[in-house]
Amino acid sequence: MKQFVLHPRSTGFVAPRSDTLLGLIAWGVRVVFGRDSVERFIGDPPYVTSAFPWVDEGDRRVHFFPGPVGGAEAAPGDANRRWLAEDQFLAFIAGQGRDADRRTPPNVERGHGGAFFFADGNNEHYVEPALQWLERAGFGSDTQRGGRAFAVEVKTPEFLRRARAGETGVLLSLALPSNAEREALASALERRDARIAYSVERRHGFATSRPIAGGSARKRPVLALTEGSIVPLGASDAYGDSPTVATLADDRGPFAVRYCGRGFVVPLLSAGGGA
Repeated sequence: MKQFVLHPRSTGFVAPRSDTLLGLIAWGVRVVFGRDSVERFIGDPPYVTSAFPWVDEGDRRVHFFPGPVGGAEAAPGDANRRWLAEDQFLAFIAGQGRDADRRTPPNVERGHGGAFFFADGNNEHYVEPALQWLERAGFGSDTQRGGRAFAVEVKTPEFLRRARAGETGVLLSLALPSNAEREALASALERRDARIAYSVERRHGFATSRPIAGGSARKRPVLALTEGSIVPLGASDAYGDSPTVATLADDRGPFAVRYCGRGFVVPLLSAGGGA
């Protein structure tokens, strides 16, 4: 697993959600390694969290995580969404600090803060070269001004792992559950499992805003679980699905555009997980 720390080079930097982030990385893979490589990458994409804020507070860098779903926090897509500082989040997943204070989104300013995300999986090695291209190309469409440039720092995280089969955990990404995973959620709710809580968000947009033969294509909307949702894993370490949501074409013919719906789940250690 790798942690990627993004340092904004301009004001107005906007940290992308997991589905947008993995899509941007896929375009970077395509540019750096070619179409065949991006097809291999998308065939087994790494698990990627959404990008979350960090800020410098005095001589300490503080990382923020989404507040778990449940209680009085604002909806995940709301501007008033509440966050947990890393020490509070780690206490939460260890079964402590369930009533930790949640903070409003920190003010990320150039030179004083930025964003970070985690990536894990078989094709994780593609991420850093793609991000190096994105450092120059920026996030977002070519019509956007500012808020795109960043520098990337790569670290090895010491305090998180992905959940394993049979564990219950917190989503650090958007996720599109499979049919079996939807049934597991419904079953948990029927059993009144107090650990399970989730919210959903409609995700839609265009497959690409970058120049490519075939032009932009609107993606089929999907209903995804949001960051902070608490979900059970089944018999596999994997969570989520990546269906085809659009079709584009280049000089080699049509190709499928898939929604990046694999969920990055970290275990609630008090809910039956191990260390």
